[in-house]
Amino acid sequence: MVILVDGYNVTRFLFPRDSDSHETELAFFFDRLARYRSLKKDDISDVIVVLDGGLFAHKTREIRKGVVMVHAGQGRKADDVLVEYSRQFRNGAILVSNDRELRRRVAAQTSDSVSVAEFWDLVTEVCKAQGDNGQAHQFGSVNFIKYCSVDDENDGMGACVDKILMEGSMRLVNTKDEHKKDNQQRNSNALSKKEKLVQAIRKKLG
Repeated sequence: MVILVDGYNVTRFLFPRDSDSHETELAFFFDRLARYRSLKKDDISDVIVVLDGGLFAHKTREIRKGVVMVHAGQGRKADDVLVEYSRQFRNGAILVSNDRELRRRVAAQTSDSVSVAEFWDLVTEVCKAQGDNGQAHQFGSVNFIKYCSVDDENDGMGACVDKILMEGSMRLVNTKDEHKKDNQQRNSNALSKKEKLVQAIRKKLG
């Protein structure tokens, strides 16, 4: 399985504020992805981070901390390269992005996709389960200041709240009674097709 990462879409979500620690944040980002890939090497063959533009007209590829980093090339968008990869790997790839249009295009190539929050939670869980706490609490489980992607900002606050609930990126603390009621309701209803798909993706990634 190959993980395709919509580079700038993901990093804007994880680190939404400009700061002097930007390079440190990016170093941590690649460190954590590399650690995750290493721990999941039996299931994940490559993690490919694709970025817009680059120094050259053609697509360039390099290895950074064990993670493949691809620049789309001058005048090219990462989205188009990600769709090309999804066409190449098809159902052997999972896209990480909050860009709904890109996720639709990738789905047309039979590749699955997952939100940034969902993916980063799984990455953090896998690394912490192996005792790799490191800087996880500094940057991991992420600074969820910005729950919506740039593409969603024009939808308004209502859409942001809906996205939070739908993506499950917030872990709400229920009382015992509420938790029991939630479990009873979940057990009494058959999983929807979407829920089954989400579970299947989580199983692949986690």
